[in-house]
Amino acid sequence: MTTAPSLVRRTILYLILAQIAAFVMGWSISTILGLIGLRPIDLSLDELAVPRLTELVKESLVLDRTGAVRIEPSSALRQELDDNGKLKYAVFDLATGEPAPGSSQELVAALQNILAISSAHAHFVLPGDPRSPSLGFMAVNPTPFGRKHIATYGQKFRWKDIFYSIENEFVWFVYYVAAAIVLSVGTAWFAVRGGLRPLRGIVGKVAQIDVSSLNERLQMSLAPLEIAPLIDAINQALTRLDAGVERQRRFTANAAHELRTPLAVLRAQLQNLTESSIKSELLFEADQLKSTVEQLLISARLTEGQARLDENVDLTSGPRHCF
Repeated sequence: MTTAPSLVRRTILYLILAQIAAFVMGWSISTILGLIGLRPIDLSLDELAVPRLTELVKESLVLDRTGAVRIEPSSALRQELDDNGKLKYAVFDLATGEPAPGSSQELVAALQNILAISSAHAHFVLPGDPRSPSLGFMAVNPTPFGRKHIATYGQKFRWKDIFYSIENEFVWFVYYVAAAIVLSVGTAWFAVRGGLRPLRGIVGKVAQIDVSSLNERLQMSLAPLEIAPLIDAINQALTRLDAGVERQRRFTANAAHELRTPLAVLRAQLQNLTESSIKSELLFEADQLKSTVEQLLISARLTEGQARLDENVDLTSGPRHCF
């Protein structure tokens, strides 16, 4: 039983890896186009920091004594505020639009009207700042206290934000990616299984070839174009093997024919000897050689199809004759 990996499984694995690679490459190309201004919405490196800052804000959400959600900056968020004095953030209740205590009042004042139309996500710029690229971003995010609108503004890019952004985009499109992978697996299984169906006929044909049918050849018309070179190589190997076996058969037959005459002469000369003990021993050895030669000749005739394989043989006559 073969231990080689399944072609179907390998193809499916490669397709899944290709889907993931395509997602990463698509995100990278889209981001680069946004950075150089070729996307409808201009993008800056600072915008890549949004997922990381959003996580810091979610980690800072706590419940006060009344059970209301408020923002209590964590040590990581405080460090971000110390490093970036322009950073602002705000959290809004998804149902009522009410801001959580601790939110930036400037963002609360600017985003109240946007929340009134229940925007799922928005890019924005506060009054007085350049209109492009967008410096602020607001979207609905899951939190430990339910889904909330979380807005960040003025964030600064760090190199680790690239990985945060890829992870965030992957989670955002997880259902699309999962559906694409499932469809790819199903399509790959169907395509590879169907594409390999002609190989099963070829395998059955090869399994029937033995020493007596080395003249058989695999039909190139049965093979897919991609494995035609393999079929051609197998046919060439069968041709070489057939030629080698044929040479061996001819050698066996020729050797048997060549040995019969000298053995017959030798046996005739041995019969003229007068020393009975030596004569009988030499005749016995000559008979053994003759029997061997006859067997070689019969074998050669059988392989060449010159002798019948279905001949009836009386197995009792030989022992009866000996006794």
